Amino acid sequence: MGIFKRKGKYGAKYGIDYSSNGRRVRKVISTSKHIADLALAQTRLRLDKEAIGIFEPGKMLFETLALRFLERSSAHSAPNTHRRNECLAKVLSECFHGRYLSAITAQDLEAYILHRLVKDQRKPATVNHEITCIKHMFNLAIEWKYIQENPFKSVKKLREDNARTCCLDDNEEQRLLRNCPHYLAPIIITVLYTGMRINEVLTLTWKNVDLQNDVITIAASNTKTKKARVIPILPEVREVLMQIEPGKSDSPVFSTRDSRPHPYTTIYDAFKRARKKAELAHVTIHDLRHTFASRLARKNVNMSILQELLGHSTIQMTMRYSHQWIESKRRAMMLISKQGGSDNPDGTNPAQKIGSENASNDNF
Repeated sequence: MGIFKRKGKYGAKYGIDYSSNGRRVRKVISTSKHIADLALAQTRLRLDKEAIGIFEPGKMLFETLALRFLERSSAHSAPNTHRRNECLAKVLSECFHGRYLSAITAQDLEAYILHRLVKDQRKPATVNHEITCIKHMFNLAIEWKYIQENPFKSVKKLREDNARTCCLDDNEEQRLLRNCPHYLAPIIITVLYTGMRINEVLTLTWKNVDLQNDVITIAASNTKTKKARVIPILPEVREVLMQIEPGKSDSPVFSTRDSRPHPYTTIYDAFKRARKKAELAHVTIHDLRHTFASRLARKNVNMSILQELLGHSTIQMTMRYSHQWIESKRRAMMLISKQGGSDNPDGTNPAQKIGSENASNDNF
């Protein structure tokens, strides 16, 4: 950090040279060395304050906010959520790196959204996650008194047309399982018959499995909503668990079987290969959870019970499966329908009968 002198056609100018966030900064200040000295002193004071977490209003760089955001996420979010936040912060930092928070506007975010949709060809749901993340980051900046208001209040999320609730039928389930490697099939069966999120399954430990009472307890630290929940063990899952040699209480249920077993961090590549062999390219890992929920909804399971099993924070999340519930009710009601039930063997519509009888009466 120091003063530099630059000679020019119209005389010498003085500037300051310093490092900020690992980057070298050189700024020409004035033709007066005294003013350059004052600027250097102010810069040194500002950097010293920032080093201990004191920022001038709006004078925090976006990457510094991203770092603080990830520190908070690491302490308060589920592991899978934190990993997603890391990815979101990285993508956002590539665009807003080097920008002061006070200099970022709603128009900047709108331009970012357009770039992600058109040039990067990202889906609306993906961009919406990024919008939610940056809004949350700036709300934290307000809470921490780095800025006074969120410039993105007026920015709305995109309309999503890629929502899906794909459900496997019995034949598709068997095709998928037949094409899975030996270690993947038990994981898929567990998701299909418990409705657990894939991260909840991969982080499941033996201390959370009670085979005597046939229940699985998902620890709050491993759930998306930070709320523990208990799930009954069905025979299909019990059979899978009985075939695995139990480890220590804190060891993962699903892990490699080498000399030093460790949990699977991801199964996405193996799942992609399995679904390709099974000719189910449209199926995703999350569709296994959709399958569990849809099957229960078709059996008229109460939506509040389904919400508890899935670990949804709101009933609105669960109501996406209500169409399955309605169809079950419709089939039940059709039992008394004159067109589709057993009360009318000839299958004719009573209304049509009345109409034809009235027409025949009119002929006399």
